[in-house]
Amino acid sequence: MPEGSTIEPKTSKSLPKWVSYLVIGAATAIFTTIGVLGKGEDVTFSSRPSKSPESWREISALHPHYPDGACKSFFFPQNQVGLIPERAFDGRVPRWKKPAGSIYQRAYEFQEWPDMFGHNVPVWKELLASFAGKPGVSYLEIGVWEGRSALWMLENILTSPSASATVIDIVATERWVKNLELSGRRESVKMIVASSHKALRALDRESFDIVYIDGSHRAADVLGDAVLSWELLKSGGIMIFDDYCLDGSDIGPDGEALPLELVPKAAIDAFLLTYGPKLEILHRYYQVAVRKRGALSCETEGRNCLILEIGPTWVYFWNRPNLHKRDSKEVVELNEAEHSLLLRILRTTDVGSLGYRLNDGLASDPALPSLEGKLGGKFPRPQS
Repeated sequence: MPEGSTIEPKTSKSLPKWVSYLVIGAATAIFTTIGVLGKGEDVTFSSRPSKSPESWREISALHPHYPDGACKSFFFPQNQVGLIPERAFDGRVPRWKKPAGSIYQRAYEFQEWPDMFGHNVPVWKELLASFAGKPGVSYLEIGVWEGRSALWMLENILTSPSASATVIDIVATERWVKNLELSGRRESVKMIVASSHKALRALDRESFDIVYIDGSHRAADVLGDAVLSWELLKSGGIMIFDDYCLDGSDIGPDGEALPLELVPKAAIDAFLLTYGPKLEILHRYYQVAVRKRGALSCETEGRNCLILEIGPTWVYFWNRPNLHKRDSKEVVELNEAEHSLLLRILRTTDVGSLGYRLNDGLASDPALPSLEGKLGGKFPRPQS
C-alpha cells in the first residue's frame, strides 16, 4: 500500500463483503436444487449473452416501468445475460466457475468464493467504452475485497498511465494487496482503509469519472454511499450499483427475504426516485448503472418544479402552474381536462418506478391523446 494513502481505519457495523458472496453462493445452490436452473445442470458464468433475449440491452428493457420483474426473473436462464447452465457444479459445493479464458491478463489469486463479477464484463465494456484508455480518467470503488472489479478496470479501462483508481474498504485483504502488486499498477491506486462514509467526506467534489458502489449492503449504508459519491462524480460520469436484486432469502431463519433495510434495493430505488431529474438510467438488472446529467435538474429552474421527458424535455412548475419546454421556454397551453390529467400522471411516481406510469384509468382518459399531442410524445402504457 503506497505510503500516505491510508485513512485511519474505523470499525464498521456494516455487513462484511464476504456475507454477500456467501448469500449469493448459497442462493445458487438452492435454485439449482429445486430445478430453477435445470435438473442436474450446473452453472457457470459466460461472457457471451444468452440466446433469449439476444443482448443485455434487451434484458435492461424487459421491465422498464415495473422493475421488480427484472429481479424476479434474474435466476431464470431464459431471462439472463452471462448466466448459462453449462454443467459446472462441483460435487456438493456450489460455486460459479469462470468461463474458459480468464478475463484477466495476469494470474491473480482469488479465494474459492463465486466469481460474482465476471458476468458483468460485457455490460461494463459497453457502458465504459468511452473512458477506455483515456488519459486522466479517475475511478472510485467502494468495497474492493479481493480486487476482482478494480483489477479488471486497471487492465481494460484505466490503461492510460495518468488514469487512477481510489478504492475504499474497511480492510485491505491480503489477496487484494498481493494482486495489486502483481498488477504492476500499484502507483495508480490509492487504497483507503476506513468506513466509506468517513472516507467519502474527505474526497474532492466532482473528481471522479466512474463510481462503483459495492460495499456494505445495508440500505442505509448503500444510500449514504450513493448520496456522498454523487457529489464526487463529474457531470457525465457513470455510477454503478451492485446487487440490486439481492434479497438474502437464503440466510434468514424462515427462508423469506431479509427486511428491506438489510438489502440494497430499497436504497437504490429511493436514490433513483429522488435523484431522477439529475440522472439517466443506462442499465438496470442485477446491477444498476446511471449517468449524471449536466444542468438539467430543476434546481436551475426553481424549487417547485419537475422535469418531464416525453418528446422534448418539459419543466412543470406546481406553484404557477406553468409547463414550458426546457430549452426554448416555450409555454404550452393546456385546457382544464388536459391539466387535470397531467397532474394525475405526475403523481404516479413511486419508489422503484422508472418515470411516470399510466394505469388503465389514465390510459383510457379522453384527454390523453390531445395532451400527448401537445407534448410531442407518448407516456408509457401499462404492460399486459
